[in-house]
Amino acid sequence: MVNQEDIFDVQFQQLVQRSHLVGCSESVLTISNEQRKFEIYFDRNRIVKSPGYEILLENVESIYFDESCDIHYEMGK
Repeated sequence: MVNQEDIFDVQFQQLVQRSHLVGCSESVLTISNEQRKFEIYFDRNRIVKSPGYEILLENVESIYFDESCDIHYEMGK
């Protein structure tokens, strides 16, 4: 059975593969494509993408990006 986390994992991999890494800190990943720049970050138990407020994954306890800009997150109950 496919769940929300499985969909996020595939969606996030595709998003990153189709973009150029601009940079990251422990709390924000910045990527760009030919048209615009995006930020992925944690907000109110959600992983979101801006500009706008596209919710990528809900019920998240915490996230961080490591020195390689890989995402690490912990799901809530």
